[in-house]
Amino acid sequence: MTFQTYCEKITLWLTVGIFLSFPLALGLANVLMLLVVLGWLISGNYQSMGCKVVSSPAALSLIALFVLIVLGCFWGNVPIEDRLLHVAKYSKLVFAALLIGALGEPVWQRRCLSAFCLAMFFVMVSTWLNVWVRLPWSVTQTPGWGVTHHVIGDYITQNIMMAFFVLIVLASFWKKYQAPKTKARSIALLGLGCLVVLSSISITHLSVGRSGYVLLALAWVVTALVLLNGRKLLLAGLLILCLLSAMVASSPTMRDRFILGYSEITASQTDRSSSMGARSYIYITAPKMIADSPWIGHGTGSYHTAICRYVQPASFCPRINWHPENQYIAFATAQGLIGLFMYLGVLISLLLCAKKCADPAIKLLLFGITAFLMVNSLFNTPLFSSRESHFFMMMVALAVAMSYQTKAVSAYSTKDPLSFV
Repeated sequence: MTFQTYCEKITLWLTVGIFLSFPLALGLANVLMLLVVLGWLISGNYQSMGCKVVSSPAALSLIALFVLIVLGCFWGNVPIEDRLLHVAKYSKLVFAALLIGALGEPVWQRRCLSAFCLAMFFVMVSTWLNVWVRLPWSVTQTPGWGVTHHVIGDYITQNIMMAFFVLIVLASFWKKYQAPKTKARSIALLGLGCLVVLSSISITHLSVGRSGYVLLALAWVVTALVLLNGRKLLLAGLLILCLLSAMVASSPTMRDRFILGYSEITASQTDRSSSMGARSYIYITAPKMIADSPWIGHGTGSYHTAICRYVQPASFCPRINWHPENQYIAFATAQGLIGLFMYLGVLISLLLCAKKCADPAIKLLLFGITAFLMVNSLFNTPLFSSRESHFFMMMVALAVAMSYQTKAVSAYSTKDPLSFV
């Protein structure tokens, strides 16, 4: 084994470590990312990675968006620390683009996906155990039903990742369903089905995150749209409606959160302090900021200070000036309509990549993560928030890399990235 090959292998194992660690230990994931970059530099495999990146429209669109963010540092009256903060936050765009070039082999794709699934399985089991016992590693320490039980970070990010975990399990279920009928297949299907149910309930009944509720429903809808057609799709649509109705009917937590959200929206004119009230005010105020510099925006990192010029009273600004709770608005205020269109270009490139994918299950993963990013960007800033940006950039890179396989692999092949069960 040559030194270059040895470095490449170590770097790939470190990459697997990132997928295992970012759902659980964000600091460790950051350290591993730095080590992976160092490994890429030492291995010297620039030509191979570069060719893969250049041949990927998705990777190029990610890099182009980051270049615009860097260029945005050269205009606007923005404190240097805010500019550097945003460049650091969005640097994961470039990391994701390079990761697309690095994860070319199905065996490493499978290991990365399995690492993420292992982490989320641990989170799901811990969430259920939280109902009865206090776990030392859990954020919440209140046993019982009717309260939130998130284990890592906050319930928003945990539920977003858990909803995508459900989609991964559904994709794996579909792959197993296509395999020859054996006893092992039947056991695997039963286990995967139970995993879908337990993971879904951990979102709907054991958490208060509305983002998770929406994205879980989206996971079911995208699965049906990608894998089914005709009468089967219609039946799946009816089944999803029944499942959603059952979830709402059986989960007081879920009902209360939607009722609270509705009441916050209706009272947003008089009460901006609530979650939905603050978002409503941002969505009304931010267009004024965009209108003052529509094409190139106010500069990278400008939202933190520039939005305060439009907020009345000024004392309310600290409540909303960290980020605009909307990724589209975040780019439109900082990089203008050019930035907004380039972000839309990233999303379109991902959709086109998914459309060309030969393997339906991998197509589901790429359509799924893109749909998650598109919808979540409406009420969060997933590329700015730390753990969310790790999740979305890592999974986008992995899904794109998986989609570039030249042909669909066998549903039960050991080289299949989805054969982790």
